[in-house]
Amino acid sequence: MARVGAFVWEPSGVMTWSDQLFRLLDAAPGSLAPSHHTLLDHVHPDDQARLQDTLFDALGHDPIGHTEARALVAGQLRQWLFRTEVVRSTEGSVRHALCTIVELPRVGDKETAERLAHELSNQLTVVLTNATALLTDVGPSPALTDIVDAGHRATEVLHRLRVFATGFPSHAVPVDDPRAWPQLRGRRALVVEDDERVRAATVRLLQRAGMLVAHYPGPEEAAAVTDEAHDVVVCDVEMPCGGGRRVLEERRARWPDERFVFVTGDRHPPRWLDEHVMLAKPFAPGLLLQALAEAVGSISAGS
Repeated sequence: MARVGAFVWEPSGVMTWSDQLFRLLDAAPGSLAPSHHTLLDHVHPDDQARLQDTLFDALGHDPIGHTEARALVAGQLRQWLFRTEVVRSTEGSVRHALCTIVELPRVGDKETAERLAHELSNQLTVVLTNATALLTDVGPSPALTDIVDAGHRATEVLHRLRVFATGFPSHAVPVDDPRAWPQLRGRRALVVEDDERVRAATVRLLQRAGMLVAHYPGPEEAAAVTDEAHDVVVCDVEMPCGGGRRVLEERRARWPDERFVFVTGDRHPPRWLDEHVMLAKPFAPGLLLQALAEAVGSISAGS
């Protein structure tokens, strides 16, 4: 799990910290008085003035700010990335500022970097899928439109970085609205995903497209279901207890006609996936809907 914290700063000076921010400081939630002075006390002395100038002093002026700073926590030197966004009312006054703090992995800590990338992919998938659903249900609004647009841009940036680093494929984004895919209505889908929020967002998306959805948190639960086949299985790759490959092998042994769509945040997906439909997290909802439509289309075609 990525070490990420956040705080909200009101114009009155009141600051609210997330529980994760307390944990970044190796403190129990609620055990410290939230303030920017308390936070600065944990920043390396050489970085305090710069952080004050580029982050805290800019909160009422700059719409978005970001900087890095070294932190001293429990005698250890850590690297933090700060990103702050100012939220304004329709009249232009500052309502509050939201700051996210990401603890960057140590140089050479490849395993930690991989975990951070995977967690970021999962969370962006949740944000983009749910925001797109709200945009469809509630209707256009400047805030929701900005969130969805930013989600698409962030997704594209991550995919471009993936292509640059590994050659992992990127995709054009089709229509996100589940109602635009009538061929999915009434089809049976199985979702296997160990991240609860990603699983919930995926299930909601498929249900909104009219699919009949069952879902399980891992390979063992999915393998235990022996009395029902599905038209298509949406399956994460990296999971405990054998992961997506176990789901594929055990379900194909019972129902060889089930179609699979795999999703993964792994920058180096295993070679066995080369023979299957695969989407890289974070993915736009339209990409998953398109892959599912193509899968059920192949069933209709008898292939």
